[in-house]
Amino acid sequence: LDPDVSRRFVDREAAGVQALLGRLSLRERIGQMLQLDVNLALATGEDIAAVLDGSLDKSAGAGAVVFAGTLNASASSLAARARRLREAASRHPRRVPLLLGIDAVHGNALATNATVLPHNIGLGAADDESLTAAAGAATATEVAAAGLNWAFGPCVASPRDSRWGRTYEGFGADEQLVSRHAAAAVTGLQAPADERADLTRPFLPAGSRLVGRGRARGRVAACAKHFAADGATLSGADEGDADLDAVGLAEHLLPYRAAVQAGVLSVMVSYSSVRGTKMHANKELLSGFLKEHLGFGGLVVSDLGGVDQLRGGSLTRFAAAINAGVDMVMLPGTWTAGGAASVSWQTFLDDVERAVLSGEVPRARVDDAAARVLAVKAAIGLVSPFGDPAPEVEADSERGFGSRGPWAHATGGGEGGGEGGGAF
Repeated sequence: LDPDVSRRFVDREAAGVQALLGRLSLRERIGQMLQLDVNLALATGEDIAAVLDGSLDKSAGAGAVVFAGTLNASASSLAARARRLREAASRHPRRVPLLLGIDAVHGNALATNATVLPHNIGLGAADDESLTAAAGAATATEVAAAGLNWAFGPCVASPRDSRWGRTYEGFGADEQLVSRHAAAAVTGLQAPADERADLTRPFLPAGSRLVGRGRARGRVAACAKHFAADGATLSGADEGDADLDAVGLAEHLLPYRAAVQAGVLSVMVSYSSVRGTKMHANKELLSGFLKEHLGFGGLVVSDLGGVDQLRGGSLTRFAAAINAGVDMVMLPGTWTAGGAASVSWQTFLDDVERAVLSGEVPRARVDDAAARVLAVKAAIGLVSPFGDPAPEVEADSERGFGSRGPWAHATGGGEGGGEGGGAF
């Protein structure tokens, strides 16, 4: 394979990326490796805006924020929250734009009145790649309309045991079919706004309208997940162990090859293990296979609290994950994963900085991780070729949702997103 096949989609050596990276201190580079939970204030009482703008002691900003949990918010409400977060990041001395992620796996269904699309198993059964691409484009349109720019999808698992309770998240058990639809979903999710309209037009009467400048307005980064072993664990155990031989593992990883070749900008790590090694600490697969063999140039993000499931104290866990190839840690505040309570954002920054200064984590590893985060931001238009923040894009959040938007004609115009909304 091309040693850096995804460079035509995301380039961490680009002048703008390197210029911005060069302005960041070590601690600020570590900050780019941090993804905060939007519910931080509810969990700890801390003002997330104060973390992002650097006004709190020892704060170095953050690379991203995840909109997690039961949001119970409309698109316009989410867009307003996103705007406040972007404004906070812009007050930081370095003014590095934010990635704002959400678990949009079958439409932006965490937003009320969003269009709810079929789960992947339904799209796989239909086996129409143009429909899968259109579903991705529709999802991206509504994610962008909510002021967000990172969709945690597609799930490219290949369920091999129907006892796994999340089989519906995969397109099917045939890795070749999953690979075709993984590529189609990535293409739809990451398409520019005008191309999204072209992809959806055969299935829907019109595309949603975004207000902004340039071809990159409203761009969304896709995220292939969960790398690796989802659906292949023993007895179908969720977050279990996949005891696959070399041939079985190679087959199971085929959809990731397809996603990388389609230009996916990020990959999320699985809670599962492969041959007894937790994926969040699996350097052989994260760095060796994904980054070196497949040439993946985007960012690798942990699942929510996934690093907390590793052994040892917080510094040991963070060092193990980062050295294995995790570029961004999704930190859930006080949330508990596998019996291990997560630590604060201050502890993350302090621990990783100490690990670098002691040599436990190479400085080059942090530099590479931060560059990958910045490169993804540049790829979706958040960073200019000169390393400066690009003009913000405001979405028309009243379009494309429920009965108000053009999707309603194809979905029945259901009010209330969730599982009861319309599907196409």
